[in-house]
Amino acid sequence: MSRQEPGAALKNGRRTFQGEGVDVRGRTGEARLPSTFRARVSLSDRQGMGVAVNLSSEGLCLHTDLVFRTGQQVNLGLEVPEVPDAVLLSTEVRWVREVSPLLEPLWTYEAGLLVRDPPPQYLELVEQYSRRFLDQRDDPRFPREMRVQLSGPGTWEMTYARNIGRRGLFIRTRQPVPPGALVEIQLYLPGLDRPVPMRAEVVHHVTAEKAVLVGSEPGIGVRLGSVPEWAREAYLAFLRTLEAGPSR
Repeated sequence: MSRQEPGAALKNGRRTFQGEGVDVRGRTGEARLPSTFRARVSLSDRQGMGVAVNLSSEGLCLHTDLVFRTGQQVNLGLEVPEVPDAVLLSTEVRWVREVSPLLEPLWTYEAGLLVRDPPPQYLELVEQYSRRFLDQRDDPRFPREMRVQLSGPGTWEMTYARNIGRRGLFIRTRQPVPPGALVEIQLYLPGLDRPVPMRAEVVHHVTAEKAVLVGSEPGIGVRLGSVPEWAREAYLAFLRTLEAGPSR
């Protein structure tokens, strides 16, 4: 049985903690960067490793096996490929949740961390990767997690999609679906009584072995193709709510 921290409760079959439900954007409405970085994690009484994702100038999400509590101070050292020394951060835990074991996660917990007094090296990192990310894609992606049914060559499963955009998304799967393959997607959007059907082409595949090395998740990146008109309108309307950011 997993340990339950103070203030935790059960929600939809998973352990949640105070502060969960923070929007994928920062407090200023700044979009989060869907890049991943290995991180050395230091607490007052223990150390460990993790993966930092969804970076912005004011915060990030950390995947780790360490147990946190809200308000706890956490020191991070981000390992950046082009930088010889780790980027050091002082952060505070804003929310924590236990990842459902049904997802076969690489890490037990994920936590939202507020970066206190971000150093210039970190701000430069966020800016640099933001430019690189925008250069690679002509539409923004959002690290929102959505339930999806995936069917294609040799695979059929219920799983989750992330990094959702107008032209594509990333689907978590351990199945060896090769680039170039066509897949059928049923995306479950909030507020709709039926899933949105889509046909898509696989453009890249992250194997389970590669996911462990880079600190990512196994899965496939897909480019959206054929979508019924009603489904396209529903999908674009949902994206517009993400692009608008949190309501004031």
